[in-house]
Parts: sequence; C-alpha cells; structure tokens
Amino acid sequence: MSSPAQAASPQEAGRCAALWYGVVDAGQAIPGYLTETENSRILAETFAAMAGTEGAVVIKQLRRDMELLARAYVIGDPESVMLFDRLAIACRKVEEGG
Repeated sequence: MSSPAQAASPQEAGRCAALWYGVVDAGQAIPGYLTETENSRILAETFAAMAGTEGAVVIKQLRRDMELLARAYVIGDPESVMLFDRLAIACRKVEEGG
C-alpha cells in the first residue's frame, strides 16, 4: 500500500496545505467563528511537508484565495460552501493516499 506522500503530487498537496492554511488565516481574521483552527494548522503543516519545495509555490499562490474561501464559507455563501467541501473531500483522499 502506498503512503500519502507517494500518491500525492506536490501540487495536490500544496493545494490542500493552502486550503487549511487559509482556514487558519481566516480564523485569525475573524476570531470566534472558526474555533478549531489547531486541527487545521496540523493538516496544513502535514500537507505542506508532503508538498515539499515544489508544492510551496502552490501554497504561496493559493493561500490568500483559500482564506477568502474560508471566510465566505463562514458566512454561508452557497457556492463557497460547495467548493470548500469539494476541496476538503479531495484533500481527504490525498491524505489517505488515494
């Protein structure tokens, strides 16, 4: 069985890291709405390690957009909720190695 690090491309892992760093950033920007950011930070750091230096570029490119997505998720924007959920599911698959 392959490990998640072997199955995920640096770009996929970088996108996932950016997603969870975005949640952490949104939690800092709007305290009280996103209270479980410690788990998000752990996920972000895990995916960043999987992404390596090649994926770091993706993280830098997407982090701010993912923060804005997380903010829109908090206010309940339907399209943002659907997009966030799709990305989170894709990241779960990356994390599981499939």
